[in-house]
Amino acid sequence: MRPRGIKDYDSPNKFLKEEFLPWYNKNYTREVKSMYKEMSKGLDLDLIFSFKHFFQFLSMNEVRSFDRRLVEVCDGLDGSIRIFYEGHMVKFVKLICKINKRRI
Repeated sequence: MRPRGIKDYDSPNKFLKEEFLPWYNKNYTREVKSMYKEMSKGLDLDLIFSFKHFFQFLSMNEVRSFDRRLVEVCDGLDGSIRIFYEGHMVKFVKLICKINKRRI
């Protein structure tokens, strides 16, 4: 900015806006291809953004048809639960047990 004779505080902003930025953008700007892609139809975002855990049933007492098999349990952000075995969703019933606390 010294070659331009800029010595006060207001002139640098004027120089940047009117001369330097147009020159810089003209010489150094490049066209870039967009990297955004459309989402596939039928994409299950709730499944993608869920917490995934793997669980193995170890004894026949838990569930007979899944003895020693690995299943994927997906906990959704909304509190929903889905269970998958070999990529297929398994129907299940969520049991809620209330425990009665007795005073001794």
